[in-house]
Amino acid sequence: MFVDSHCHLDRLSDQTHGGDIAATLAAARAAHVNQFLAVAVTLDDMPQLAAIAREHHDVAISAGLHPLHQSDAEPSVADIKRPLSAMARWQLVRLAWITTTATVCLWRYSMSASSVT
Repeated sequence: MFVDSHCHLDRLSDQTHGGDIAATLAAARAAHVNQFLAVAVTLDDMPQLAAIAREHHDVAISAGLHPLHQSDAEPSVADIKRPLSAMARWQLVRLAWITTTATVCLWRYSMSASSVT
């Protein structure tokens, strides 16, 4: 089993399976990649990543600000948690400090309402 621990599924080019997310994931699965971590660049990316993860059970997503992204202020942990914490069935899996200037929350969509935290 392989894990793609850093992919930008919301930013596929037309050269990657025509920009088709399902086709891209199918090709990766055929190569024995069984889990994907779709990484956000900004907090504004979260709704699109959330939609992808809801459709594909093997995709987890991260919320955060990429260290190379220019921002007036670094978001707080509360700012990073906010995009998905209000949505039903999202679970915070892990909070991690990636660098001194980047905080990331990893999220997984749960098909079961009973597992919501």
